[in-house]
Amino acid sequence: RAITNVYHDVIERNDFVIDFIIDIKNTIFKIKLMKDQIDRNSQIGLQQVKQIDYFLSLLNQILDMMNDERSKMDRVVRYYEKTFSYFKDF
Repeated sequence: RAITNVYHDVIERNDFVIDFIIDIKNTIFKIKLMKDQIDRNSQIGLQQVKQIDYFLSLLNQILDMMNDERSKMDRVVRYYEKTFSYFKDF
C-alpha cells in the first residue's frame, strides 16, 4: 500500500512539473512574439529588447531546471513501475 501511495505522489508531482514546463514554453513563445513587434529604431525599443532578452534567459534557465526535475521524476516513476510490477507478480 505504501508503494502505491508514493507512486501516486510521484505521478502527481511529475504531472505538475510537466504542466509547468508547458506553461513556461508558452510564455517564452508569447514573449518572443511580443519582442518581434518592438520598434528597434529607437533607444527605448532597443532597451526593451535588451530587457526582454534578459527575461527570456531567466525563463530558459528555469525551463532547464524543470527539465532536469522532469528527468529525475521520470527515473523515479520507472523505478516504481518496475517495483510495483515486481510485487504485483507475487
